[in-house]
Amino acid sequence: MDTRGDGALSEVGWSAYVRGLALALCAVFLACAPLCYDRQLHDAFQLPKRTLFVTVALAGAGVVLLCQARRRLTVPVESLLLVTFLAVALLGLVAATAPEQGAAPLRDVLALGCWWLLGFFLIRRDQDLAWVLGGVAVAAAVTARLGVLQAQGVHTWEAIPELRFVAETLGFGYPDRPRIFELLPASFDPPGSVAGHVNVVAETVLVGFLATVGLLATAVRRAWVRVGTACLGWSALSLILVSMLWTDAHLLLVSGSRAAWLAGALGASVLALLAWRDLGSVHRRKRVAVFGGGGLVLLLIAFLCAAPFIPVTGRAENRDATLWSRVAEAFDWSSGTEHERTVLWGNTLQMVSDNPVLGVGAGNWKIEYPAYAHSIRPHPADRFSLSRQPERTHSEPLQLLAETGFFGALAMGAFFLVALRRLARRALPGGATSPLRRAAGACVVAVLVLSLFAFPIQLSVTGSVTFLLLGAAAGLEFARRGSGGLGVSRPLLAAVGALLLVCCVLAAFDLNGQTKASAAYWMARHDRYAARMPVKDRSAVPLTDRELLQRAHDRLDAATSREPSNYLYHFKRAQCLWDLGLGDDALSAFDRVLELHPNLVQAMLLKAQLHQRIGRQSDLAGAYDLIFERAFGIMPRSPEVRFACGQHLMLMAERVPEHADEYRANAVKFFEYAADPDVREYAPEARVALASAMLENGNPLGEIVDVMALAERDATRNADLLARCARFYSDPRLVSLSGGALFGPAGVKTQATWQRVLDMTRGRHPEALNETILAPWYRWRSRNRTGEKPDLKPAVNRLRAHLKSDPRVLFPRYHLALLLEDLGRKGEARMEWGNLYRYVQGGGRISTFWKKKIIFEAGEASRRLVGNVPGGKK
Repeated sequence: MDTRGDGALSEVGWSAYVRGLALALCAVFLACAPLCYDRQLHDAFQLPKRTLFVTVALAGAGVVLLCQARRRLTVPVESLLLVTFLAVALLGLVAATAPEQGAAPLRDVLALGCWWLLGFFLIRRDQDLAWVLGGVAVAAAVTARLGVLQAQGVHTWEAIPELRFVAETLGFGYPDRPRIFELLPASFDPPGSVAGHVNVVAETVLVGFLATVGLLATAVRRAWVRVGTACLGWSALSLILVSMLWTDAHLLLVSGSRAAWLAGALGASVLALLAWRDLGSVHRRKRVAVFGGGGLVLLLIAFLCAAPFIPVTGRAENRDATLWSRVAEAFDWSSGTEHERTVLWGNTLQMVSDNPVLGVGAGNWKIEYPAYAHSIRPHPADRFSLSRQPERTHSEPLQLLAETGFFGALAMGAFFLVALRRLARRALPGGATSPLRRAAGACVVAVLVLSLFAFPIQLSVTGSVTFLLLGAAAGLEFARRGSGGLGVSRPLLAAVGALLLVCCVLAAFDLNGQTKASAAYWMARHDRYAARMPVKDRSAVPLTDRELLQRAHDRLDAATSREPSNYLYHFKRAQCLWDLGLGDDALSAFDRVLELHPNLVQAMLLKAQLHQRIGRQSDLAGAYDLIFERAFGIMPRSPEVRFACGQHLMLMAERVPEHADEYRANAVKFFEYAADPDVREYAPEARVALASAMLENGNPLGEIVDVMALAERDATRNADLLARCARFYSDPRLVSLSGGALFGPAGVKTQATWQRVLDMTRGRHPEALNETILAPWYRWRSRNRTGEKPDLKPAVNRLRAHLKSDPRVLFPRYHLALLLEDLGRKGEARMEWGNLYRYVQGGGRISTFWKKKIIFEAGEASRRLVGNVPGGKK
């Protein structure tokens, strides 16, 4: 038993050999785990990887507690505070809106507590810290190198210079044999996989940077006092650490993460002040202060000269940022990410004031925030929309206060205060190994500073390392003096250890389920995308559209069964059911989505749209409630919600003719907001809908054409959107309004737009092909059937082929009925008019104008052809 310098180590009962082996395994895990990420399976913040960290922490803590169950043990008081926090968080979930969302955050807190336990039991000497800091330093250096390469456009293993050098040295001959690195596990994805966002990379690298500084200071001191071979070894290690520091600094510079710069500066300042404190004599301190101050002034001058010319990674629209512009943006809180953070914080404070005691429940901030998004400071329209909703408050203390209330924040705050007090006591004393303790303290300080502006503790590497080092502070203090704590009996230790191992097994199953569910989700997305592609463009997939959609549904069904609380999987499954035509099942699926996320506006709008498609009176009332009572209350300034409101009012204008004018006038107002270029520059659907509503409302042609000009601009590169514009131009009412041949089915503008669609799709757009083939017939009819009659049989054959592939299309059938009449094929024409009549009377989704027009023309055709109403009795 190794008890050197370990006053209370006999109580713990670990030998230095066992601790060294366990810490070596931890270091290897911390060094390799950041790379375990697959872009095709994981989301931007690597949630399945968090489950990997949870599994390892539970397993390690369970084994340690079972091994320690041979005798009664004393543990620090922080453990009671962590247990208190978990109890308060569990109590808060009782009244939470979506209690299922609290499972993952509480599991993560339990895992962080296990990392703290591992630090307490395994790190009992200063030398033990070197293992953990070494693992973090290696992880940071590799991550930084891959991150820089990714920024330079390198995305494959064989393109990495270091790997090419090793491969060529060993005779593998890159790029002749590039498959060597394919032997790595699938989860080891090439450089772009290190993280989903540059800030996550910067935060991980920052912690490793400070750890490397501590290791370097220790190595230099050892090299200074040793002689011979030992001195050479420590000198070589120092050079390696210097190169790692250079790599980390390069990534931190080009990342453009101002929070990482600030936290790094504060962490480095802590190290510098503690080192200055150890200098001893006042004269030496003054000399170091003078030289250090002069060096800082020179660095400041160099920064002011070079900063405007150093490119860094920008954010949002400012992609070509410089070091100077990124620093200057930090002082402008009127726009950008700074303004967005202040809006988040202000609205979160309102959430805290409404739920001060136990909060809204763990994991429920993202559920509740949409209801508070406009409570104190409203978001700009483009910063809070259907496609952009925050999931974190970008301030961990504030999010903790909002989710767990005053009591939860008090328990966790007390834990950090006690742990930081221990860490400060261990960092102050000098000595040969003091740089290791101080580097650990600087890492924790940097993470806590980052947590004021980001969420590093919620991420895998930084959160685990922080709690591991906080546990190390308690372990170092307990090993050197018998500190007071909580006595834990042997049966309780064994029970807790066994429980943690059981939780580890469950977490391992969860990790396996998450990976398979995520894989099924991504494959289902691919199937849904393939089902929307033309058949000739997916010849490699020998399945019909319905078979692809059914396979996507089966995969999403498997994903939801493995991850029953993941509302995103349920949301995609509901959409897939809708695609399959299973409306009632899709409604039930949307109900489940809104049960998991009651404020998910996307689900509300899609469910309302499905209600409208079904068309029952109760469904229309449900759609009104979803759109106006719920979605509009959450996102009153969202263009998508305003657009949905306008669509519903236009539908009500068709269903309630006595109030049609009022409904249409209000719909135009909603559409005008959604189509306003100042609100959203790209809004093609809203602009086409606005033009249609204005046409129904009787607005002047000039106003309608101005709106459609914007819609056409939006559709410059999208053939489907351009086809919508052409469809609008073919409306016969525009012929009378324009007083010429510009619009209408045979209009010059209409046919030119259809031709543009054909050019964009290389002649593959069926509807555009139909309309261009029908152009001579349109012109012949517009001249009241005078002049040379065109050959109509190719057009008939083309329309029949179109209807065979998609029998639900309305206008090809309408045109086919008219063509058959002109050809004198009365029986076939009568059948097509009957199909049209039944489609319209059965609630087909068309405008009031076209519904009235088709019913009128069908009646006229019945009198011309057989003298009876189509679809009725003779």
